[in-house]
Amino acid sequence: MTPNTQTLRYSDALWLRCSDEEEWIAQREHDVTESEAATLVGAGPIHTHLELWASKSGLIDPLPRRASSSIWSARLSYSVAAGVCEDNGWTIVDSGPLLHVRSSRFVGMSASPDYVVFCPKRGNLGILNIRTGRPSDYSDLALQFELEACGIEWAAVCSPSDDGGMKVTVRERWHEVGIELGYLVTDFMRRVRDRDMPEPFSVPSSPLIGVYFTSSDLPVARAHRAAHALECAA
Repeated sequence: MTPNTQTLRYSDALWLRCSDEEEWIAQREHDVTESEAATLVGAGPIHTHLELWASKSGLIDPLPRRASSSIWSARLSYSVAAGVCEDNGWTIVDSGPLLHVRSSRFVGMSASPDYVVFCPKRGNLGILNIRTGRPSDYSDLALQFELEACGIEWAAVCSPSDDGGMKVTVRERWHEVGIELGYLVTDFMRRVRDRDMPEPFSVPSSPLIGVYFTSSDLPVARAHRAAHALECAA
C-alpha cells in the first residue's frame, strides 16, 4: 500500500481506498476477484481455469481486467446510484472511487464494489453496483463472490431494463456458497504459490456450488454442468 491508501472499516474484511488507478490495478492483479469468479469454477466465458492460474503465477500476461470508471462515467454512475437510493430509502455511505476489499477469511479473495449503502429497514450496510449494460450470465455468481469477500449481507445491482429504464435486483448473501468459493480461492492460491499447474481441462470440484448451479437455469449454470460432464467423461 502507498502512504495515501486509506483503510476503512465497513465489515471484518480489509477495505482499502486506493490512492490512484495504478495502485487499484496492482492490488487486484494478484488476487482472485469477483470478475474472475466464473473462470475460477471453470465456467468462464472467455478464459479457462488454467489460463487464470498461469496469469496469477506470472507465466503469461495478466488477463484483461475491469477498468476503473472515467470521470464522466463516474458522474453518471453516481447520479443513478443516488436515484436508486432515493427510491429505496437507502443512504450512500461510500461512493469510492477505487475501493478494493480483501476477505478476512480467505487469502487472495477480493472484490471492488461500486458503492456502500445503508438500509434503515435492515439496519445494516449493503453493496450497490451500477451496470451500464445488462447483467451477464455470470453476474449472480460474481455477486455471491463479492459478498463473501466484502463480508456484507446483501447487495443490489442496478442495470438497464428491457423497457429502456433501469431495474434494481437485490440479492442476499448465501453464506454456504460464499464459503465454498472461498475454499476454491484458497486451493487456487496454494497452486499458484507451489507452481502446481492444474490439468488443462480440469474443473474445480465443489458439490455445493454444483447444487447452486443445478437450481438455476442461467447459461452459466448450464456451462458449469456441461464442464463437469466433460470432465467426468474424460
